Amino acid sequence: MSVDSVINRREADPRTQDETATLTIIDGSVELKDQLRDYKYRGEELESMNFLQFMLDTYEAAKEDKEDDMPVEVPTDGPPTTRGPRRPLSTRIPYQDEAGKGKRSRIKRQQGHETLPRIVGKWFCRSDNDLERDLFRASMLMLLKPWRKLHELKSITETFESAYEQFTSQADERWKRVIANVQYYYECSDGAKTDREKAQTSTQEAGTDSMAICGVDIGSDEEEEVEDHCGHPTALVDITDEDLERAVTMRTPAKERLYGESAVALG
Repeated sequence: MSVDSVINRREADPRTQDETATLTIIDGSVELKDQLRDYKYRGEELESMNFLQFMLDTYEAAKEDKEDDMPVEVPTDGPPTTRGPRRPLSTRIPYQDEAGKGKRSRIKRQQGHETLPRIVGKWFCRSDNDLERDLFRASMLMLLKPWRKLHELKSITETFESAYEQFTSQADERWKRVIANVQYYYECSDGAKTDREKAQTSTQEAGTDSMAICGVDIGSDEEEEVEDHCGHPTALVDITDEDLERAVTMRTPAKERLYGESAVALG
């Protein structure tokens, strides 16, 4: 199936094409959470935002009471009006009517926030695989190029290659770094695989030389071991994507992980 056909299917019904879905409780009722649909029907003030910006720099909340919705007069000769000690008023942008969000709207995060994206599911595909190259380009365009409908990612006469090259030639350095970081995941994986193969080859060669000297030929089905940089024996096993993600997560101290998970749960 081509990338274009996948986009057309998603446009036909954006809420029924995913293999997995996220449910959320809104105003006491369970609803399907569709971030692409939220982005598609974002307010006009957020028109120039790409999908990644939309998810990082804004969040969804219900409108507050009428007192908060009333316009606030900001004095020109004094500090800006704040809601409480050192808390500036939030900028609220309502969704378009087609979103069916009722009283809910998007709120811009304050400058300097440190929100990070969480990619759920399989990582983005590789950019150096001929079979996945167009899918990678379409994914980066969907993530980093502003759009209202997915078919706007490229014109009818364009290919994903030409649309991607045109976008990256004019893109901000921030988005170029995002693309580079997406592929850094595979660079780490490839490097680990290469080191593992070199270690395995060295071990096999050393074992062969040793047996040749002794005139002994011993076969074993047990898992071979090598020593890591600290001199500890390590089994030569395949490293999966889940292993890499787990290793990245475990680099964070347990206290910080627990604090972050508690903060998310309270939020």
